[in-house]
Amino acid sequence: MIDLVLMTEKLYEPPALFVHNMKAGGRKAPTDCMMIRKEYAKRIGIFEEEFRHIGEDQIAWAKLTLNGRIYVMDEVLARYRLHPDSITAVESRSRRADASAGYFFNWLDEYLETQRIDSEKVLDSVRRFKRKAQFEARLGVLKRLYQKTLPLHIRYKLRDKVTKMKKALSRSTHWHE
Repeated sequence: MIDLVLMTEKLYEPPALFVHNMKAGGRKAPTDCMMIRKEYAKRIGIFEEEFRHIGEDQIAWAKLTLNGRIYVMDEVLARYRLHPDSITAVESRSRRADASAGYFFNWLDEYLETQRIDSEKVLDSVRRFKRKAQFEARLGVLKRLYQKTLPLHIRYKLRDKVTKMKKALSRSTHWHE
């Protein structure tokens, strides 16, 4: 398994952080932790109007990491608080996060094509991230289905199998190679 920890006090050339982001399961820096030159943000069109609530920071991060050099500092400039009433938490509970991921992937495919980004590292990391996201979405659907329809003793057996699958997935280097 590869190490997904970023080295700090380092300047990253594109698309290194984008590829890292995909390998790390889509994790990225919150937008309030970024300092960006105004003219650069305008030039790349950092935000997309159609993504109003969820996914806009993912798109901004993708554009930034695909197009520009990024310096990663060792200093904490902001704290990001997670709470149950955040937009992300509410969207996840309502299952709209799966739809948002689909919109993001569609946007990303189109963006890579229109920007003529054909780096094999980028395309491969996107393919792997999509497979993992699709797998996790299917697991979520199965979980919701068996919670609603199956008797309790069968749900316990399925839960154990899903747990084993998740453990195998977390040990696998398949997603990160």
